[in-house]
Amino acid sequence: MHKAITIIQFKLEGEIIRRRPEFGMDDRLLLHRIDLKRGTINLDGKEYELKGKNWPTINPKDPYALSIEEEDLMHRIHHSFECSEKLKKTYALACSVTVACTRCAIQPAVSCLCPDERGRDVEKRPYRRPGI
Repeated sequence: MHKAITIIQFKLEGEIIRRRPEFGMDDRLLLHRIDLKRGTINLDGKEYELKGKNWPTINPKDPYALSIEEEDLMHRIHHSFECSEKLKKTYALACSVTVACTRCAIQPAVSCLCPDERGRDVEKRPYRRPGI
Protein backbone atom coordinates (compact mmCIF):
# COMPACT_ATOMS: atom_id res chain seq x y z
CA MET A 1 0.00 0.00 0.00
CA HIS A 2 2.79 2.44 0.89
CA LYS A 3 4.57 1.69 -2.37
CA ALA A 4 1.39 2.26 -4.41
CA ILE A 5 0.58 5.66 -2.89
CA THR A 6 4.23 6.71 -3.12
CA ILE A 7 4.24 5.96 -6.85
CA ILE A 8 1.08 8.05 -7.24
CA GLN A 9 2.78 10.86 -5.32
CA PHE A 10 5.86 10.68 -7.58
CA LYS A 11 3.63 10.75 -10.67
CA LEU A 12 1.66 13.79 -9.50
CA GLU A 13 4.81 15.59 -8.35
CA GLY A 14 6.37 14.78 -11.73
CA GLU A 15 3.50 16.51 -13.53
CA ILE A 16 3.99 19.64 -11.45
CA ILE A 17 7.78 19.64 -11.79
CA ARG A 18 7.59 19.26 -15.57
CA ARG A 19 4.91 21.93 -15.82
CA ARG A 20 6.87 24.40 -13.66
CA PRO A 21 10.58 24.17 -14.57
CA GLU A 22 11.21 27.43 -12.69
CA PHE A 23 10.91 25.40 -9.47
CA GLY A 24 14.30 23.87 -10.32
CA MET A 25 13.30 20.43 -9.07
CA ASP A 26 14.19 18.24 -12.04
CA ASP A 27 16.45 16.19 -9.78
CA ARG A 28 13.26 14.94 -8.05
CA LEU A 29 12.04 13.28 -11.27
CA LEU A 30 12.95 9.67 -10.62
CA LEU A 31 10.43 7.38 -12.32
CA HIS A 32 11.94 7.68 -15.79
CA ARG A 33 15.29 6.62 -14.30
CA ILE A 34 13.96 3.18 -13.30
CA ASP A 35 14.87 0.27 -15.55
CA LEU A 36 11.73 -1.80 -15.07
CA LYS A 37 13.14 -4.93 -16.73
CA ARG A 38 16.31 -5.03 -14.64
CA GLY A 39 14.88 -3.58 -11.43
CA THR A 40 17.47 -0.83 -11.15
CA ILE A 41 17.56 2.95 -10.96
CA ASN A 42 20.25 5.19 -12.37
CA LEU A 43 21.13 8.16 -10.16
CA ASP A 44 23.97 10.51 -11.06
CA GLY A 45 25.48 7.96 -13.41
CA LYS A 46 25.49 5.16 -10.85
CA GLU A 47 23.14 2.20 -11.03
CA TYR A 48 21.41 0.91 -7.91
CA GLU A 49 19.41 -2.28 -7.54
CA LEU A 50 15.90 -1.77 -6.22
CA LYS A 51 14.55 -3.97 -3.44
CA GLY A 52 11.20 -4.26 -5.18
CA LYS A 53 11.07 -5.25 -8.82
CA ASN A 54 7.32 -5.25 -9.38
CA TRP A 55 6.06 -1.91 -10.75
CA PRO A 56 2.72 -2.73 -12.40
CA THR A 57 1.42 0.85 -12.54
CA ILE A 58 4.47 2.45 -14.14
CA ASN A 59 4.09 2.75 -17.90
CA PRO A 60 7.57 2.56 -19.48
CA LYS A 61 6.45 4.91 -22.29
CA ASP A 62 5.11 7.55 -19.88
CA PRO A 63 6.14 6.74 -16.29
CA TYR A 64 4.45 9.87 -14.88
CA ALA A 65 0.99 9.06 -16.30
CA LEU A 66 -1.59 7.87 -13.79
CA SER A 67 -3.25 4.56 -14.58
CA ILE A 68 -7.04 4.50 -14.81
CA GLU A 69 -7.21 2.94 -11.34
CA GLU A 70 -4.88 5.58 -9.88
CA GLU A 71 -6.92 8.34 -11.48
CA ASP A 72 -10.09 6.88 -9.95
CA LEU A 73 -8.43 6.62 -6.55
CA MET A 74 -7.36 10.28 -6.72
CA HIS A 75 -10.93 11.32 -7.53
CA ARG A 76 -12.21 9.33 -4.54
CA ILE A 77 -9.56 10.74 -2.20
CA HIS A 78 -10.32 14.26 -3.41
CA HIS A 79 -14.05 13.73 -2.85
CA SER A 80 -13.42 12.45 0.70
CA PHE A 81 -11.24 15.46 1.38
CA GLU A 82 -13.79 17.83 -0.08
CA CYS A 83 -16.66 16.41 1.96
CA SER A 84 -14.85 16.14 5.29
CA GLU A 85 -16.86 17.97 7.94
CA LYS A 86 -13.89 17.90 10.33
CA LEU A 87 -11.69 19.56 7.73
CA LYS A 88 -14.30 22.23 7.02
CA LYS A 89 -14.59 23.01 10.74
CA THR A 90 -10.82 23.10 11.20
CA TYR A 91 -10.41 25.33 8.16
CA ALA A 92 -13.16 27.71 9.30
CA LEU A 93 -11.59 27.87 12.76
CA ALA A 94 -8.15 28.61 11.31
CA CYS A 95 -9.60 31.45 9.26
CA SER A 96 -11.62 32.87 12.14
CA VAL A 97 -8.66 33.07 14.52
CA THR A 98 -6.07 34.25 12.03
CA VAL A 99 -6.10 38.03 11.74
CA ALA A 100 -4.31 38.07 8.41
CA CYS A 101 -6.40 35.32 6.86
CA THR A 102 -7.13 36.24 3.27
CA ARG A 103 -9.44 34.49 0.88
CA CYS A 104 -7.90 31.11 -0.04
CA ALA A 105 -4.76 31.75 2.01
CA ILE A 106 -4.57 28.08 2.93
CA GLN A 107 -5.72 26.93 -0.51
CA PRO A 108 -2.52 25.06 -1.41
CA ALA A 109 -2.74 23.04 1.81
CA VAL A 110 -6.31 21.89 1.31
CA SER A 111 -6.47 22.21 -2.49
CA CYS A 112 -10.23 22.11 -2.73
CA LEU A 113 -11.84 24.30 -0.09
CA CYS A 114 -12.16 28.05 -0.26
CA PRO A 115 -14.39 30.08 2.05
CA ASP A 116 -16.09 33.30 1.12
CA GLU A 117 -14.93 36.59 2.62
CA ARG A 118 -16.66 35.79 5.93
CA GLY A 119 -15.12 32.32 6.21
CA ARG A 120 -18.42 30.61 5.39
CA ASP A 121 -20.04 29.01 2.37
CA VAL A 122 -17.18 26.79 1.34
CA GLU A 123 -16.77 26.73 -2.42
CA LYS A 124 -16.14 23.22 -3.72
CA ARG A 125 -13.82 22.67 -6.64
CA PRO A 126 -13.63 19.33 -8.45
CA TYR A 127 -10.28 17.56 -8.68
CA ARG A 128 -8.76 18.26 -12.07
CA ARG A 129 -5.41 17.20 -13.39
CA PRO A 130 -3.63 19.74 -15.59
CA GLY A 131 -4.53 19.38 -19.23
CA ILE A 132 -7.91 17.76 -18.58
